[in-house]
Amino acid sequence: MINILFRCPIALQHRELLRQEFSQCHFIFFEELEEQFISPDIWRDVEILYGDELLPQELSEASLLRWIHSPARNMDRLCLNPIHERGNILLTYPGEENIPQIAEFVISAIMAFTKQLFQWKCLGCKSSKKLWTSDLKYEMWFLEDHELLQIGLGKVGSEIAKCAKHCKLKVRGVYRRRSFHPYCEKVVAEEDLHSMLPSADIVCLSLPCSERYDHWFGREELELIKDDSIFVIIGCGRVVDGVALEEVAASGKFRGIVIDAFNAKTLSKNSPLWKLPNVLVTPNVANYPLMSSENPIWSFCRNLRHYLHGNYEEMQGTIDWSIYS
Repeated sequence: MINILFRCPIALQHRELLRQEFSQCHFIFFEELEEQFISPDIWRDVEILYGDELLPQELSEASLLRWIHSPARNMDRLCLNPIHERGNILLTYPGEENIPQIAEFVISAIMAFTKQLFQWKCLGCKSSKKLWTSDLKYEMWFLEDHELLQIGLGKVGSEIAKCAKHCKLKVRGVYRRRSFHPYCEKVVAEEDLHSMLPSADIVCLSLPCSERYDHWFGREELELIKDDSIFVIIGCGRVVDGVALEEVAASGKFRGIVIDAFNAKTLSKNSPLWKLPNVLVTPNVANYPLMSSENPIWSFCRNLRHYLHGNYEEMQGTIDWSIYS
C-alpha cells in the first residue's frame, strides 16, 4: 500500500473523496495526527508528500519518498537542492502558472513609482497646499527614456521583458550565459552583472529558489544600482541579502522598491522597510487573479492517477530541474 502524507490542510469532504477513489493508498492527514507532529516512523513509510514544506532532516528520514506535489508554485520551504541531489524524486506543482498576471503586476508597480503615485498620496495626506504647489511633477518619468535590467530570463522574466518592451522601456537582460533574447536589446552572463547595474533605471530580479542564488544579490550589487532607481524582487526573496537591502533602502537610495516575496516569510514587524513610503510589500500575490478557481487538490488527483499506473511522463507541472542546477 502506498503511503501519502498530506502536510497541508485538506477539507473533510476532500479527504473522504480521496479515500473512496484511491482505496489502494493509505492517507495520512496532518490535521488528524493526535500530536500534530510527523514522527520519523511516519516519514520512513511515506512515498508521496502533498505539501510545500520539507526540511533536509525530514528528507533524510523519508527514504521511500518518490514524489512531492506542492499545492503552490512558491516552493521556498522545500529543500530543493537536497531533493534534486537524491535524483529519484518527482516534484510537481499546479500546472497553471499565471505568468501574464505576474508581468502585469510588475509593470503596474513600476509605473506607480515612475509617476510618483505613492509620493503624491503622502503629500495629499499631509497638506492640500503642499500637494498643489509641489515640484514632484517634474520628477515623473517617461518610460521610453529609461532602461529596465531584467535579471533572470525564465518564463516569468521573459514575460516581464516582453511587457516592458511593449511599454517602450529599453530592456536588457542577465542570464546564466550570454545569449540572444527576443525582448532584450542585450543579454549578458551572470558574471557580467556588475557592468550592467550602474546604467539601469529599473532592476527586476526574477530568479529560482536555489542554494546557488541564496543571498546572491548583496550589498555590493545594491550599491552599484544608480540613485533614484526602482528595484523589484519577484518570486524568491532570499536571492537578496535582506539586511543589506534594509540598510541601503533606509539611505533613501531608491525611488521605489517592490517586494512580492521575502525569504518565504513576512517581514519582521521591526523591519525599517515598513516605515518607508516608497516600499511596496505584497504577500506573493503577483500571480493573481488565478486563471481558474480549481482547487489544487484536483491537479494532485490527476497526477496521482498517472502515478499509480506508472505514466510518469503524463504527469503535469513537473519541475524543470535545469533552472536549479
